[in-house]
Amino acid sequence: MTSIRPRLIFLRLSALPLALLVFAFVSYAQKPAAKPASPPPKAAPAAKPAATPPKTGGTGTAPHGNTTGGTARGGTTGTAHAGTTGGTTPRGSTTGGTARGGTTGAAGKTGGTAAAGTKTATTGGTTKAGTTGAGAGKTGGTAGAKGATAATKTPGTVTHPGGGKTVTTKEGNSKEFNKSGKLSSVSTKSGHEAHFDSHGRVTSVHTRGGAEISHGPHGERRVVGERVNARGEHYRVVNYGGHRGYVEHGYMRGGHPYMRRTYMYGGRRYAYAYRGYNYRGVAYYHWAPPYYYPPAYYGWVGAPWGAPVVYGWGWGAAPWYGYYGVYFAPAPVYPYAALWLTDYLIAENLRLAYEASQQADPNAFLQPDYAPYMVASGASADGVTSFGGGMEFNADAAAAALPADVKQLVADDLKLQIEEEKAAASAQSDDSGGDRVPAALDPKHRVFVVSATIDVPSDGDTCSLTPGDIVQRQEDEPGDDKAVKVKVLSAKSQDCGIGSMPRVQVTDLQDMHNDFREKLSTGMDTLAKGGNGLPKAPDATHKLNPDGQAQPDLNADSDLNAQQADADAADKEVQAAAQPDKP
Repeated sequence: MTSIRPRLIFLRLSALPLALLVFAFVSYAQKPAAKPASPPPKAAPAAKPAATPPKTGGTGTAPHGNTTGGTARGGTTGTAHAGTTGGTTPRGSTTGGTARGGTTGAAGKTGGTAAAGTKTATTGGTTKAGTTGAGAGKTGGTAGAKGATAATKTPGTVTHPGGGKTVTTKEGNSKEFNKSGKLSSVSTKSGHEAHFDSHGRVTSVHTRGGAEISHGPHGERRVVGERVNARGEHYRVVNYGGHRGYVEHGYMRGGHPYMRRTYMYGGRRYAYAYRGYNYRGVAYYHWAPPYYYPPAYYGWVGAPWGAPVVYGWGWGAAPWYGYYGVYFAPAPVYPYAALWLTDYLIAENLRLAYEASQQADPNAFLQPDYAPYMVASGASADGVTSFGGGMEFNADAAAAALPADVKQLVADDLKLQIEEEKAAASAQSDDSGGDRVPAALDPKHRVFVVSATIDVPSDGDTCSLTPGDIVQRQEDEPGDDKAVKVKVLSAKSQDCGIGSMPRVQVTDLQDMHNDFREKLSTGMDTLAKGGNGLPKAPDATHKLNPDGQAQPDLNADSDLNAQQADADAADKEVQAAAQPDKP
């Protein structure tokens, strides 16, 4: 080691103290420098080529099962707090992001805290002092904010020890293939992450802006995302395609939390209110009826009619009924209103789903005789017959129809809900406090009609529940995943087939229940008008419910249009990235 020769300033000191001073200074300068701290334990091999690792420092931990967070250089600690900007780690994927000088590194979904010694995974983007970065995830990182750029990836193929491989293309996209050689996920160079089912169909896309896109087997699509207005308020936007969906905002009324949803459909804007409750630390919202009917009308709806009636629905020539007619048919006669209302709300779900998909993609539905039971080419189910055009007809699925006993279960639950609304109409107010079991977990309500396309896990794969499917809850308490097991009682295809047991988020079941109540209310309005063979109803004059009043959001249409454009762009980029590589 090179010695240091200090420059001495001659002072009027004795020779001995001066010698001691020089000896001490030189000894200190020649002392060996401290060795760098030992690096964290080496991680298991990453699923794809890792970017250059940081020189030293601890690794950050992201919540929700993610394995790494920000990495700080020089032994400093990079901590991600809720609300900071960084890479996002959706769906349990690993994250990267390097922070220098103690700046903020990649954050977990709700913010992660750096902790030395945690498992290190693939390193993504690099952040220098004063900047924020997007982390690269296991199947490609997701930018923490719209417009952020993911880290550059090195082209190549990594074969996994247990089977499967990760392919990084020269364009910067990453593809995951399972051990059977089928594409399971794609991460685009800009940060969109898509998942595919065993048939090669895109089931979900997590966009770089944080939105979740769910795809059904026949062109159905739901987009759920959060936006921020000019006042810094966060609100949720849910789009069903065809410029249809809703925007929801939270507010307080009488010291209680409420939520307002502004719906857009066919260019019409209307709003509903939802009362908030807590159950074991989780907030749920129940639909608040905008008005109530007289007790006599509720009694008439819930009681048998004097004689069964034949009703002319008038949808015989409607395109949606031509498409779904093999799955759903109305009852030939109606002995009571609850059965009529059951057919009304199932038909509404199917009609709205068909119209939204037609607006989003006119080619989503093929000829009516075969369309409900078409699957992507390459499906291996028994009874599959190729018809060309990239689609195949599944004869087994065509044998499934909406059973009468399942429809009866829906009618029975509908009667119960009518009784509950009648009781609420008689009450002066709803001031119940503390925990309240949401309808999604209420033991009295176990049957749910699916109102929107959702992607759900089932037997190690994923499948889609689509509007008009009927499920029965099998558990009364959610697991750590905030979901419960349901049994599919009726389905339009084999995607989530009859008898399958997927897990559904409790909040999604609550949305199904709220949608059921909304359609029940509009059905009761239609029923009160009579005609087409219906018996004359008693007085159904409305009485306004103050808690159910809400004013529409005038910006809802622009929010839905902006979200739809973002989702279209993300889907287009995912489809392009999923194409086979050119030689």
